[in-house]
Amino acid sequence: MIQVGNKDTNYGNWVPAAMMKTCGAVIAVVTLLTIICVALGFHIPAAILGVLLIVVCVFTWYMKRCRDIFDFNKGGFMGKVHQHLVDHMKWDGNGTLLDIGCGAGALTIRCAKTYPNATLTGIDYWGTEWSYAKEQCEANASAEGVAERITFPKGDAGKLEFASESFDTAVSNFVFHEVRTQPDKRQVVREALRVVKKGGSFAFQDMFEQKALYGDMNAFIEELKAEGIEFAIIRCGYGRDRSQKDKKFEEHYNGLKYAGIKIGAYLYSYANTIEGAKAELENCLSFIKNKKFDFPIFYDL
Repeated sequence: MIQVGNKDTNYGNWVPAAMMKTCGAVIAVVTLLTIICVALGFHIPAAILGVLLIVVCVFTWYMKRCRDIFDFNKGGFMGKVHQHLVDHMKWDGNGTLLDIGCGAGALTIRCAKTYPNATLTGIDYWGTEWSYAKEQCEANASAEGVAERITFPKGDAGKLEFASESFDTAVSNFVFHEVRTQPDKRQVVREALRVVKKGGSFAFQDMFEQKALYGDMNAFIEELKAEGIEFAIIRCGYGRDRSQKDKKFEEHYNGLKYAGIKIGAYLYSYANTIEGAKAELENCLSFIKNKKFDFPIFYDL
């Protein structure tokens, strides 16, 4: 696994610092209100606020734990997700790569360190809600020793400012559903594919199984196949209960098989213990029993 992240880098976190500050402020306010109610003898409001305080504290503890798990220099989960994407790229590393929605540049830089002969571009809209910035990307690339091969122009994934077939490969990690300038997420995918050279490769991760985002999956698969798409990774389920099998899994599986498109699958995990993870694994095996896949079965943590 390629090592990304050191004392001089700042890749941010999927649990933003602003969220943790907001949680802290809520705890302070609710604590103060609880104390006031107790002092004034308002016992029922004090009890309600006390329960609310416990809930907020538990939520804050959970989000802090998630933040530590995600952190590149602690749990490293963000890095593992990026490495998972890179590991499944079918590319020799010679040529140009585009990272769509690069955030703080972590995936772009991982690709740069994986493919030392590549020239890379990381684009992002850099909205304030994610606390990422172009300067942050450039500083991280410099700290990792790959700045001379990467550029970070501002861009919109809904309308990429590149000519068709500009890149040998493209990557994107859970970005498409966040693109606000293009409500049709299918068009976001097509726009990303537009800039990839014929015969090139790509590795995209997003919420492709959600009908609210991508519509009828079978119809979309047929359209993508006609446009040159060769494989799909579909969700088989989530959690540890048999009832949590994805309601569209069988339909998607059968549709892909019928269309002749290669298939992989993944289970979305909620486990926070080893026992829970084992139970989810058994659940996953029951979902995919007697089915044939062309790619590995992934465990999405």
